[in-house]
Amino acid sequence: MHISGSLQEVFPISTFSKMLKRLVEENGDSVSRLSQIIGIERTTLSKYISGSRLPSDEALRKLLSVIKPTEEERRQILSEFELESSGEFLYDQRRAVKEMLERLSLAGQYAAAAKLPPIDLRANLPKEPVYEFRGRPALESALLLLTTTSHTDQDRILIRASTNFPFELMDIMVRTALNFTKKVSFQHLLCFPKRMQTTEDIQKNLTALSFALPLVLNDALEYEVNYYYGKSAYQISTAMPLPYYVMSDRAMLLVSDNLEFGILVQDPVLHAVYFDRFAHLWRNSEPLLVQDENTEHAMGAFTDFEARSPKNYKIKPQPCLPRYASETMVESILSGTVGHDPVIVQQLWERFRQLQQNQDDLIIFSEEGIASFVKTAYVIDLPADVYHGVTPKERIMVLKRLRDDCLHHYRRILRRQYFKMSEEVILEICENVGAIFGIATKAGHNVAVIREDTIVKALCDFAEYLTHSDFVCSQSQTVAILDHYINELERNL
Repeated sequence: MHISGSLQEVFPISTFSKMLKRLVEENGDSVSRLSQIIGIERTTLSKYISGSRLPSDEALRKLLSVIKPTEEERRQILSEFELESSGEFLYDQRRAVKEMLERLSLAGQYAAAAKLPPIDLRANLPKEPVYEFRGRPALESALLLLTTTSHTDQDRILIRASTNFPFELMDIMVRTALNFTKKVSFQHLLCFPKRMQTTEDIQKNLTALSFALPLVLNDALEYEVNYYYGKSAYQISTAMPLPYYVMSDRAMLLVSDNLEFGILVQDPVLHAVYFDRFAHLWRNSEPLLVQDENTEHAMGAFTDFEARSPKNYKIKPQPCLPRYASETMVESILSGTVGHDPVIVQQLWERFRQLQQNQDDLIIFSEEGIASFVKTAYVIDLPADVYHGVTPKERIMVLKRLRDDCLHHYRRILRRQYFKMSEEVILEICENVGAIFGIATKAGHNVAVIREDTIVKALCDFAEYLTHSDFVCSQSQTVAILDHYINELERNL
């Protein structure tokens, strides 16, 4: 049998292999020379370049260190390598997780300079029982009216949003609520599949979480989001061309799937049908995120999750600095908590001991978090009023112990130029148990917990992926940065 055409026509060379071939050619060294330098067989390197074999992550990074591409070329080829080695499913999932974590910075921005579409907020809802809004500007005006107009004299308005009501529309209502005199609260339903089996599932669920987290963690807003499994919620919406709805106490807005058309309904009978359906789903759903603004309670959540998890990952502004404190230092710190409830002081003691005993599998932290500890003794794992007694000499000791720990365990500094995660964000992922998201400031912690299994697994995969990505510094780079701050403290003694 004769097969016409080249092998490249049968097995087309990938974008990754094309880029690698070009970079090798531009380097100028022969394949034999390059293979000797990086310590692999010439035939193996030839297979990498031809696309008939995919290199290991380690082999690729050795090769890139020799051929020295530009930063942009390095970023592009590593991205193509990840896509080809991991597959489209994991590639898209990791990108969605990264976007979700970067969006957490919005938690502190909702109350600031909210931009509202042009509308007179003193306007009233139309008198007609059914009223149409055509076009996006008109639809946004309807959302504003629904958010700011109540048929009761209560000081609180409760807005209920139907299954997977678009977050881009929720955002308009949230920004309106933050600029309104009455208290506006939100209940939002999400529907998840049992497993994230397609790229569409990944994008939908992680994108929903990326919008929900900043809302839940924003202490200026009352926002609840629940989820359930299955498609029972569509018994009403699939029979209608308007799949989304949002309602206040007596009015509701039905919205088209292209978000360009809406019908405002004030008919009490129809409103009652939708209200009962929403109430049934809400009663049979689970909180996507469990919120807690109490720092001591947050500590308890961390402790409980860590104890039950076979593997713990942390991505946060600082590593676990109390782990490196001496017994004398702990006594000195807690001696300043005289005004605290004895129960809280005891909890702090127990938290110190637990932090010092635990060995997290992976910790990724920021240089800014270390700089804050050096300058002000700020420790993110403790309440704001108990860390001021840490002296410069004690800070040096803590950083030296951290430095030694970096040589034996995975403790790395985040490269913020590639991964723009907010300086206030804490993420602890406890395998098979749950994930804890937090917004930490010197005033305290605002914490949300998620236990949805498919999302926790996606977060665990992302944490493992970080260990061999360009998003984190190498061990030697991390140690060098710590040495810099240790030397800075020693010079100022």
